[in-house]
Amino acid sequence: MKNIFFVFALVLMLISVDSCGIKTEEEKIKDTVGKLGNFAEERNVDGILSYIAEDYLDMYSRTKNNLRQLLNSYFRSYRGIVVHILGTRVIEINLPEAQIETDVALSSGAGKIFRKLASFYGEYYRIKVKLVKKNSRWVAQEADWKSVNIEVLFPESLKILEKILPEALK
Repeated sequence: MKNIFFVFALVLMLISVDSCGIKTEEEKIKDTVGKLGNFAEERNVDGILSYIAEDYLDMYSRTKNNLRQLLNSYFRSYRGIVVHILGTRVIEINLPEAQIETDVALSSGAGKIFRKLASFYGEYYRIKVKLVKKNSRWVAQEADWKSVNIEVLFPESLKILEKILPEALK
């Protein structure tokens, strides 16, 4: 009888630990991607850069400081940026590093009328990022991206796109 109570108590403890928000590294990485998307929509350069490693380097050899200049210029030039994080795949986690690929749809909020008139629903990108865990936080150390057609988006990306922009799939 004591064993049953012990097992029951153990199960309750595991359930409560799980519901207390202990996240896996994959969940933490996906949270980081979501926060970066939110910061981009808010035009929050410092927020974005808080998730960029000091030794960051992208495919164009841009450093963190170069990225700051690029973001400031972009946000001055474009209003109403809408960032839809679609599917994110964690390719590998080998602490303290991880590799991810994320599909993103970018558009301008001001383009809503244009989307309806011209059937344009934004641009799609596949972003590959090397993350490093520093001070218990995932930050981007390297990035590479390319423009992709809707036909090559991850299946999970298409499901998300169907919910947020169903007209894009017609």
